[in-house]
This record gives sequence, C-alpha cells and structure tokens, in this order.
Amino acid sequence: MGKTKQITVSPKCLAGRSFALLGFASLDDTYFIDGSWVAVSDWRSWRHQQTVGAYRHAGLEDTGLVVGEQVAFQTNDGQGRANGVVTAITMVRSHDLTSAERAALDDHADEIEHFHNDAAWYVTFDILR
Repeated sequence: MGKTKQITVSPKCLAGRSFALLGFASLDDTYFIDGSWVAVSDWRSWRHQQTVGAYRHAGLEDTGLVVGEQVAFQTNDGQGRANGVVTAITMVRSHDLTSAERAALDDHADEIEHFHNDAAWYVTFDILR
C-alpha cells in the first residue's frame, strides 16, 4: 500500500461531516467494478450514475482513489487539517448533477464551469473526527 494521499480542499469542506469532489475522467482512466479493472477508453462504455469501487488515472497504480481509503486533507489556506475516508465513487455527467450533489462539492460552481468534457468521477468523503 502506498503513502496516504494528501488532498487540498477549501476550508468549507472541513467544516462539515462530509463533502464531495469532482474529478476529470479521461479515456486513459480505469475503474474497478464487478471484480475487474475496466478501461474507460471509449465514452460509450461510460456508465452514468454507476458506482464503482475505485478509479485510476491512466490505469496507474497509486493514482485515483478507492472506496474505504483513508486520505489526509489540508485546506488551501494552510489553516486546517483533517483525515477522511472515501465513501463512494460514481461515474457522472458533470452537467447533470442534482442540486444536492452540486451543493456538496468543494467550490462547486468553479469546478463544473471548467470541465471540458461531461464525464467525471464524483467522489464523496466523510471527515473522521
């Protein structure tokens, strides 16, 4: 197992009990479902609203996130630190998120406006207190 992943977030994220991040998905990514790693490689294979056990950037080990993985957070202003756990990873269309999903995002409006494609990893976290 690799080092604990460090994720920088806004102070808003650490104020509550849970939050979400939206991550770009690319054709080189892989995801874990039904006991196998599957390559995204074709947008037609993208399963909108499908939960997965993990994803990797470009299929590389020690990248991406795994459900149940503990991570360390620090705020972008350097004032806050906390530990958390990945609670779910969902394949989504970034522009079709519900209002509740958007509200859970860290700086949600900014994240969605800068997406170049519609496919994204919607990752939820619980803060460990």
